[in-house]
Amino acid sequence: LNSKIFSLPKVESIEIPFPDKELMKLFIKQRISEMPIPVLYEGKTDAAEAFAKDATGLSLRVLDDLITAAQRDPKGLSLDRQTITAEINKRYGLELREMVNIIRPNHTIDDLIGRRLIARLKFFADEIIDDPEKSPAGAVFVGPNGTGKTYVAEAFGVYTNRAFISLGAGIRSKWYGEQGIFLEKIERIVAAYEKTIIFVDEADAKFGIMHKSETYEAEKQFSSKIIEIIGNPKYRGKILWILATTRPDLLEPDFIRPGRCSLFVPICDPEEEEDRQAFFGRMLTKIGKASISLTREEQDVLRAKSVKEGEEFATADYGKFVEDLIFEKGFHEIVLREGFDFKDFCAQWRPAALRIGRERKLQLLQAALLADWRELLPRAYRRKSDSEIKKEIEAMKFAMD
Repeated sequence: LNSKIFSLPKVESIEIPFPDKELMKLFIKQRISEMPIPVLYEGKTDAAEAFAKDATGLSLRVLDDLITAAQRDPKGLSLDRQTITAEINKRYGLELREMVNIIRPNHTIDDLIGRRLIARLKFFADEIIDDPEKSPAGAVFVGPNGTGKTYVAEAFGVYTNRAFISLGAGIRSKWYGEQGIFLEKIERIVAAYEKTIIFVDEADAKFGIMHKSETYEAEKQFSSKIIEIIGNPKYRGKILWILATTRPDLLEPDFIRPGRCSLFVPICDPEEEEDRQAFFGRMLTKIGKASISLTREEQDVLRAKSVKEGEEFATADYGKFVEDLIFEKGFHEIVLREGFDFKDFCAQWRPAALRIGRERKLQLLQAALLADWRELLPRAYRRKSDSEIKKEIEAMKFAMD
């Protein structure tokens, strides 16, 4: 609407929010009582409550359409978490052009590997984030590429029982109108949920640097507004922002100053023997599910390769190795029609330490410089002073240039 309309003396602006969970629950129970339909939430004692929680962010009109469609054709549309999540993201996609996604992870915090990391995250969730007096507005997950920052954040979201909202690549725009629409709608969406986690992957790229001359004025104003939302006391304990980045040094300082996203959580590759063994065990399980059988000798070859000094497998390498193994074995046997030599493939496969080793080491140094929970860092970085780390960073940048 033209802004002049709002300046008229007889015009009142009335905002009608999305219905909250309790209203949704009452509406669902009333509609289902008229004509029962299967609401598929296995293991939930109150399916309507679980349904209402997942449907938060939808209007009653849309919810009514979904229930009506399921009543008319239960086989064509089953009301379960997958259906509801797809509908919410479709609605947000139409309104916000892939700027926002609601994520419903299938993994939990107990699926993570790392005793210290799990203990820290659970304590933070149990004792800190719900208390407006104790909780920071947000946290920054830092660490090299492929350490599982997004996976960890999603599992943390499940443990906290919060809605997990991911901001997509489309949030940056040089146009004033698009930024304003996004900011209005994101506040309405957040207001509909009791408590949320707003996750921003590659946050340094999505928000940009405000003081750079090539940054559009609309982008600068957008970042300023986001900073204002992050710092707003009324959201403390209600919204937890999680920014994930490999380069925290490129984040705008106002995002990470005390009271905002001031907690830096390092997410690193497995170093402890028990963690490496756990990752290795999962890798063997995935290989087995692909109907690939490894002899004891082949398992020993792979285990030795995964921990070879200077070439240790990064977190993502365990999964990438299995994907490449399945592809190469199929290619040799189906296309080339020849035998597949596992040991030869294993010897030639290159982990991240060899592919992008210098870049990952620089990213690890950047994480170590800011990390709060320092026991999550590799041992060699835990006791380094800031001055030592800064010298290594400068030396690495110089060598890479």
